[in-house]
Amino acid sequence: MTSDKREDSTLTIGVVSEIHCTPPGEPNVSWHNELRFDLGLSLLEASLASFARHDVDVIAVLGDLTNFADLESMQRVRRMLRATGKPVIVLSGNHDITADDHAASGFQRFFVDDATCAPPLVASFHGYDVQLLGLERSAETNALSSLGPPLASHNAGLNIVMSHYPLLPLAETLGLAGLKHAGDITDLDQRANELDSLTEPALVLHGHLHVRATTVRGRVLQLSFAALVEPPHECSVLTVRTTVGGDLRVERSATSVHAANVTSLPLLSPSDEIWSFDGGSWSEREDHA
Repeated sequence: MTSDKREDSTLTIGVVSEIHCTPPGEPNVSWHNELRFDLGLSLLEASLASFARHDVDVIAVLGDLTNFADLESMQRVRRMLRATGKPVIVLSGNHDITADDHAASGFQRFFVDDATCAPPLVASFHGYDVQLLGLERSAETNALSSLGPPLASHNAGLNIVMSHYPLLPLAETLGLAGLKHAGDITDLDQRANELDSLTEPALVLHGHLHVRATTVRGRVLQLSFAALVEPPHECSVLTVRTTVGGDLRVERSATSVHAANVTSLPLLSPSDEIWSFDGGSWSEREDHA
């Protein structure tokens, strides 16, 4: 669907990724740091409380709602999201699709009455169109590719794309930072080329890597979101703003909802950042007014 883009508009999104809900009693494991399964859904509860204080317009969950794609965990997360009374976007992550499911269609059917869900869909929120990408698992290789039509401009001003996986490559960046890389979708190059071909600026939001990072390539601004289940146990408030004069700004404010005593965190960008699009490229602003 499409919408008439207002010249002066603001969209505030509460973003969380990597909930990794498990049945009670599951032992913790590690990635960059320890995944705190033992905290249950208290981390999600704290994130949703933060979103309520900021009165966000919509809540976006960028995948890996569960760790084992089990029905009990899906139901627990769904109940909490439903209770917010806010519009919700949910994307399937690689942990939400079992080898038997292959595609996110089952995941989508589970959430269809409670959330806007990929695959594949373009939804409108406060005059901004958001393209959602789902996931599909190969029955032969078990590899994952994105599920959805080619990325395309849906209205003038800004293309917002939400994906569990990054759409611009980050393996080298994470390697140089000494961080693990959790793998890419098989069609990463194709999706990156589609982004490069867009004539309007693009904003990509993704999870999966358990890293907070910011990547700029041409007209594309890609924001990577850190995990909720492991330090820094983070949720973020994202504000997309188009002023009366046509200036486009994207503001991210990340907040830890649980203190963790760790020496190294997977953070490659600041917790508060403002980006503006002008003259065909994105630039970071130092003013936080």
